[in-house]
Amino acid sequence: VERDDALLFSQMRHLLPAGLSRDDEPFYLNLEFLDGTRGAHVNISGVSGVATKTTFATFLLYSLFHSGVLGAEAANTKALIFNVKGEDLLFLDHPNTELGPDQPARYARLGLPSGPFGSVAFFAPSVRDDPNASPDVASRQRDVTSFFWTIEDFCRQELLPFLFADAEDDRQQYTMVVHNVVAQLKRSAEPVGDGAVSIDGQVVRTFDDLVELIEDKVDLDGPDQWGGRAIGAGTINAFLRRMHGSRAHLRHLIRADVARPESHRVDFDRAPVTVVDMHNLNDRAKRFVVGVVLGQAFRRKEQSGQARPLQFVVLDELNKYAPREGSSPIKEILLDVAERG
Repeated sequence: VERDDALLFSQMRHLLPAGLSRDDEPFYLNLEFLDGTRGAHVNISGVSGVATKTTFATFLLYSLFHSGVLGAEAANTKALIFNVKGEDLLFLDHPNTELGPDQPARYARLGLPSGPFGSVAFFAPSVRDDPNASPDVASRQRDVTSFFWTIEDFCRQELLPFLFADAEDDRQQYTMVVHNVVAQLKRSAEPVGDGAVSIDGQVVRTFDDLVELIEDKVDLDGPDQWGGRAIGAGTINAFLRRMHGSRAHLRHLIRADVARPESHRVDFDRAPVTVVDMHNLNDRAKRFVVGVVLGQAFRRKEQSGQARPLQFVVLDELNKYAPREGSSPIKEILLDVAERG
């Protein structure tokens, strides 16, 4: 009792098991600082590669789903995990073969079973240059769905800003060009089936085609002037360099050359826990995936108009997506999530 009083456990209405202390006694977190009641985020810091930050984050998530702290809400609660290193998280629904014989008893001290997550949906980028869009994973061959966004998605959902989401982009002057092009794409793109679009009579099915069309449309000597009429040539050229630099890393993520593209989308309703694998992607492509998927999850939550059921997000290497200095589309979403719960 004295220990619980000293650590304020006795004052917490909802205790989330967070592990065992050095003397093998249960340690708890206050759920109200995670579920939006009094706060909505957990920061886990430590030396990269050796601090087991991702392991502890997934343990906390496991505790949320299996400890009973969420009560009846657990059945409808969702979790979104971004996998940025290796393929270990692609096996969250499998028992841990390296769990020591003494560990089940330690889990039991926390009121937890020592097993895998009950239901998990896995999504991975499609293999580069694969016409069948197979998932780009090596260790797991079953129950992984490849994902990409169609050209129609890219235009209608205004995804272009997520190609310009790092600190270097924030220092550039082409923000107005990006917004102008976004508006023109949304206004001009007409769907022609399987995610392709027609823009001013030109059918666009690949990201390379789209980049080349945008290059023509922002040409200061051309008739369209998509970049804006008061924009200098240096700004337009910087914008185009970034667009062309993205082609090799994003052409397999933005495409309309695969039949039934609706079957290659990240589906949050497939299982309580959704793992989005990005470990094979370049940093720019990772930022694009994180920005777009987070944006979709956030809009979905806003459209529901309700705080419940809860949606948890696990994002490793946060400093890459929301650096302390500057701003980006991803940082704006993350700050909104953290501030509003």
